[in-house]
Amino acid sequence: DLALTFSGDTAFLIGLVSFLTGHLGFLLAFRHRLAQGAPRSSKRTQAVAMALLFGMLTPTVSQLWTLAGDLAPAVGVYALVIATMAYFSWVLGSGPGVVALRVGAVFFMGSDLILAFGRFGEAPISNGHFWVMSTYIVAQVALALGFTAAARHPRATHP
Repeated sequence: DLALTFSGDTAFLIGLVSFLTGHLGFLLAFRHRLAQGAPRSSKRTQAVAMALLFGMLTPTVSQLWTLAGDLAPAVGVYALVIATMAYFSWVLGSGPGVVALRVGAVFFMGSDLILAFGRFGEAPISNGHFWVMSTYIVAQVALALGFTAAARHPRATHP
């Protein structure tokens, strides 16, 4: 968070790499839950989630690609990782904390989209900082609550 309070491409890249690392950690946590036997959602739910997430990602990254200039490849990789992380929240089936995990993943994507368009967009987003931080806080709280609920009830989601 601190790096993103500074201006310039270097500060932005440091913030991007920090958050990328966090999203990779969330992705690994989702994959770990699945590897440990957590129920999976239906193939239909997974297909719908993939279609929606990556269907939204493609035009968004395309638009950001032209706006981000030299940072476009980094933004593209970041967008792919966060969408993959969000997708795996929908691969998880029913169980303690799953709804909170999904809410957290979706709000994190929203927060990052607001941040990206605020940073690279042609016009500032009205109250952009408020919207970025509000959605970010909801995302972090939901992810923390979701993973905590899942950890407290491991037998509820494992065979």
